[in-house]
Amino acid sequence: MPSTAVRDKDLAGATDVRELLVLWQNIHTRSIVPVGRLFLHDGRYRFGYVTGASSMGMRPLLGFPDFDQLYESYNIPLLFAQRIFDPARRDFRESIAELGISSEATPWEQLVRLGGRRQGDGVRVMEMPTVDHQGIATTRFLLHGTRHIPGPMRMCEGIHIQCTREERDKAVDQLREGDKLVLLHEEGNEHDPDALIVTSTGVPLGYVPQVVSRAVRTLLLSQRSKRVRAVAVGGPQVPLGSRIVVEVKVEAPPNFSFDPRGEWKLAAG
Repeated sequence: MPSTAVRDKDLAGATDVRELLVLWQNIHTRSIVPVGRLFLHDGRYRFGYVTGASSMGMRPLLGFPDFDQLYESYNIPLLFAQRIFDPARRDFRESIAELGISSEATPWEQLVRLGGRRQGDGVRVMEMPTVDHQGIATTRFLLHGTRHIPGPMRMCEGIHIQCTREERDKAVDQLREGDKLVLLHEEGNEHDPDALIVTSTGVPLGYVPQVVSRAVRTLLLSQRSKRVRAVAVGGPQVPLGSRIVVEVKVEAPPNFSFDPRGEWKLAAG
């Protein structure tokens, strides 16, 4: 049922709130933008659109017709239930094992790990980036733009990088949980001036999602202590876009924010 009783500041202040940023790909511009936020708190799912979602040229998402409402449910909303594995599937345990998570994983845990991609509608999710009380900025994400990586030569911070599909796939197959990754700024990217390519042993794998690329580049340019690594690596049967979870942890500079313009604020707040 819809509700406007819960405000953005209330949710942000709850220590046990878990939250995902809901993204949508514009079929005309191909840009991927934040359109909503999904929470799981005290066994309740809550979804709300961000300010500006109604002017992005999108239709309301399934089950969420009002851009100004905050929706609550004790069951995972259908829009997101469609993006996880059905336990009734014959290959359920095998599919879960390929992702590297337990067969006892909750719907929420599956959604976080899979990234919510579903062919045809352009919706996906990612963990909400955070800055903790010690000033450590953290973002975890799945690779974007993987199909664009093999082939062309790219200039990244004065270095030419290039790979074939076979070289990229080999680097992915050799990647293990905990392995160090390197982020390189791609010069002259016409779609994202802050584009960052994720590399392993010098081989490009994919892009940092554009929704956080500017913030992550700001963190890297701050020259503070940082750690970039693969925190989950799925098996070879997992599509590349869902196979690797990248974690970036950086000591944030003063007044840093992943959303400096407030574009992720709830419309219902």
